[in-house]
Amino acid sequence: MSKCPKCQKRKGRRHCPALIAEICSRCCGEHRLRSISCPPDCTYLEGESYQSDRRHEKSRTRGKKFLDDLGGLLSGENDFNFALMLHADIHLFATEAGPVDDGAILRALENLKGMLSPVYVPGGESDPLTAYLRDRVENSRRYAISPLFGQRDRRRVLDELIRHLRNATTDDSSSYHDELTRFFGPMDLAQDFGFWEEDLAALRGDVGPDDRHGAGPRRSASGLILPG
Repeated sequence: MSKCPKCQKRKGRRHCPALIAEICSRCCGEHRLRSISCPPDCTYLEGESYQSDRRHEKSRTRGKKFLDDLGGLLSGENDFNFALMLHADIHLFATEAGPVDDGAILRALENLKGMLSPVYVPGGESDPLTAYLRDRVENSRRYAISPLFGQRDRRRVLDELIRHLRNATTDDSSSYHDELTRFFGPMDLAQDFGFWEEDLAALRGDVGPDDRHGAGPRRSASGLILPG
């Protein structure tokens, strides 16, 4: 049995009509409709569409409060999507590092807002969740800045989330984390949110300068960095 042509590591067990080759199930899941132009009648694509619908239905049911609260805070589509991706990253962090209490989530968002300010004043770098969120926002392709949604918009959304958490949580509570788990738990983060191996690698500290898709040194929008 030949190796998968995408990863060149695992054995190819699924016939890919787009590549005309046998690929592994992992690459099929990660690359379908992204770097692979799947034909609409692909057996595995049809199966994934059905499973995706089931995951989304379960997620919307279990995470109704989370979605309702987020929708009430943020009206714009770009605002909502940015907030949703942040929460997906928080959920991923918790699945690897263990549950985080509500106070830790709040502090991480406050730190992140400061790091995205026009004049960057160092602080919060030692907090693992803060460091992970900053790395993803600055380096992940999922957070690419567009002319319609820039740093000022990011800070505005963070302001709304921080205000909401301050009113809804306490340091030793885990109710907000539980809400995230109910919503994101049924999801496939790779298929439903575009997570890649680089996200897990960044969480584990395995990402080096060459893996950041050409990102330069971390700087504020204005390029100013003040000593602490």
